[in-house]
Amino acid sequence: MIILKIGIVSLAAVASFILYRMGGSDAYNTKWRDMGCPTVAFIALWLLEGFKLGYWWAYLLSFGLMFGALTTYWNKKGAAERFINFYLHGLGISLALAPYAYVSHHWLGFGLRVALLPLLIGFWATKMNRPVWKFRADVVNEGGRGAWIQITLPLVLI
Repeated sequence: MIILKIGIVSLAAVASFILYRMGGSDAYNTKWRDMGCPTVAFIALWLLEGFKLGYWWAYLLSFGLMFGALTTYWNKKGAAERFINFYLHGLGISLALAPYAYVSHHWLGFGLRVALLPLLIGFWATKMNRPVWKFRADVVNEGGRGAWIQITLPLVLI
């Protein structure tokens, strides 16, 4: 069972890596990131915990909040992004699951994710901006941020 859950999270992380990067690329529309990452997160959440019909409104509201959080880096247009901007970006993404935490009563896991995800995204965005393992820095940087969204998702189930 644990192997299956690791597989689900791993596939979700890879999908989110790709979608987050696509949304940040000039070749694609930003909606690939904005809608793709929340979709992957909620499919993964349903597969990890099982779909609960009574939670439908929390799933829908959390999806919308995550969509909104993914549309901004919390800075002025054209201004350089700093750690605080990425920290706030990660904070918004993690807080988006508050409606889900409310109905599921997984407050401990929600709190852990709120504490961890903004730091991971802020660190990743500001430190992983050089080519790594012959990959382009922008791919590693943006894709990694997308992967962290899914890697930290199981915390919400604690």
